[in-house]
Amino acid sequence: MAVLIFAVVSSAAVAFFVRAATLSSDASKLTQSSSRAEDICELFRSSYSLQEFSGLIAQEFPGAAIKDGTEYSSIEIFYSSSFEQISESERDKAAIVFSIKSVNEDGMMKARITARNIITDKKIYSVECSHYTG
Repeated sequence: MAVLIFAVVSSAAVAFFVRAATLSSDASKLTQSSSRAEDICELFRSSYSLQEFSGLIAQEFPGAAIKDGTEYSSIEIFYSSSFEQISESERDKAAIVFSIKSVNEDGMMKARITARNIITDKKIYSVECSHYTG
């Protein structure tokens, strides 16, 4: 009987520790994602055009996939599961992607920055930022 109780308690303890490790990993990804997204948002707010923003992203995040124009831009920045940046050419090794969609409408620049887990296709973090360019 004591062995049965020990086995039940041990399995519950293992399940608890596995769940705690998962929560810790998720919290770490959320913290890293929010920090990187806020850094990107600050670059966006310091830019006076979408082209300038794309240039700043290219400097700060070499290897980012950038498609820009005068009224719209789309940027993707890839990371490994340990939050090491990966170039667009190695995107098949990426675990996390930051997608940045930005527009310039009537003197107002707007951007949505979204961090997504590529493996689970779940959103980790998202933020919007905007400012007047006029």
